[in-house]
Amino acid sequence: MNKVIIENGLKIVCIDDKKYKILEIPAVIERIDWLESNLNESNEYLLTLSDEVEIAKAEIQLIALNNEKTRFIENLGNFITSLSFLDVADDNHIFGVAFKLFFELELEEGYELLKNIEIPAVRDEKISKALAQQFMLKLHFYLFLDDTKDTSMEEYDNIISDVIKYYKEVFKINRNDFETSNVLTSIYFKKEKYQEALIYCKRTVELNPNHPILLSNLGDCYFETQNNKKAIECFEKAIRLNPNVAVSWTKLADVYFEEGAPDTTIECYLEALKLEPQNAEINANLAFVYHEVDNFDEAIYYYETAMSLGTQRITDYKNLARCYNDADFSFKAIAIYKEILKSFSQDYDILLTIANIYKDEEKYSKAIEFYHKALVLKPFDPQILWDLCFAYSVKKNKKETLYYLEQHIINYEKFGKEDREFFDDAQEFLWLKDDPDFRKLVY
Repeated sequence: MNKVIIENGLKIVCIDDKKYKILEIPAVIERIDWLESNLNESNEYLLTLSDEVEIAKAEIQLIALNNEKTRFIENLGNFITSLSFLDVADDNHIFGVAFKLFFELELEEGYELLKNIEIPAVRDEKISKALAQQFMLKLHFYLFLDDTKDTSMEEYDNIISDVIKYYKEVFKINRNDFETSNVLTSIYFKKEKYQEALIYCKRTVELNPNHPILLSNLGDCYFETQNNKKAIECFEKAIRLNPNVAVSWTKLADVYFEEGAPDTTIECYLEALKLEPQNAEINANLAFVYHEVDNFDEAIYYYETAMSLGTQRITDYKNLARCYNDADFSFKAIAIYKEILKSFSQDYDILLTIANIYKDEEKYSKAIEFYHKALVLKPFDPQILWDLCFAYSVKKNKKETLYYLEQHIINYEKFGKEDREFFDDAQEFLWLKDDPDFRKLVY
């Protein structure tokens, strides 16, 4: 049986008892949506394709036949000879050859062929859809050519506009064409035009109301259009239909977090972790919520788990350091921050944070060291100048105290009455209270 299985978290195609990797290219990713509608309880995707043309297309679009190039080309040939996208025979042939060249990665040659296809003046649903697919293929050519071809955003936008134009023509003629609604949803969502994406995503769900992936997509659209109530309804229905998809739980968690319901958010993330306990991102997100409710023990546990799983998000490391500091493990916080600085030595926020931690710990020499490093990046920042002035005053260094105080005043423009009163009362400055140079600056 031809099918797609999940193996080690990856989709693997099985055809005639042989296993092949799914192609990691945009054209394939766009074309496997129909396959996912056949998800069954054993986590397999069944290829229930009845005629040879569709099987040929599935093989071409879903598998890379490693060391079997002859069979790959034969399958391409079978598909090309069956194409009937356009009523114009020559254009049909050209489109087929371009399609073949695309999958052989002869990109320049394929793109040149596509550019010259004549667009029919009179179009029906079939031709409009073919044109939409043609421009979608042209877009993929552009994406693949990007490393060698200087493609402007304007060129990308023009092609995408054509894809949208022709798919919308199809939609006007036939609102029941699932592919059209699905592609328009995807394009508008990627362009961050969420209201437009919502229109077509609703239609995909109307055409297939009990499909958990489509319901999840609709939830995404509602979430991005600030309709959290509807988003929750969609995600919860998707979970009822298939509770074994971790991403559905994480999306639901995101909505509940935005709704200000941390306890429910945590419950959702814990359900996701049952399904994917080795997922670093879920562990880190759960840690973040625990941190927000001041449950430092749990936050640290899940952040450290995310670290052990090799999270690639620098934000997770920063959040763990922040959590250590809030939990009064400042030495651990500093260790994490210094580790980050090995890769991001010019991170102003981290330098300033380390300096502030040292200041709070009353380790003023170390604080001064890191304030100076931050000052190199922002030499006129009045807050750093003030912090240096404060630290030097504690260390009774008159010269540096007065210098950074003057620089602070110059960059902050002037003190108000409250600030002058602060100097009268602050213990750190009492030793300078009667110093004439100090009084000239402050009073």
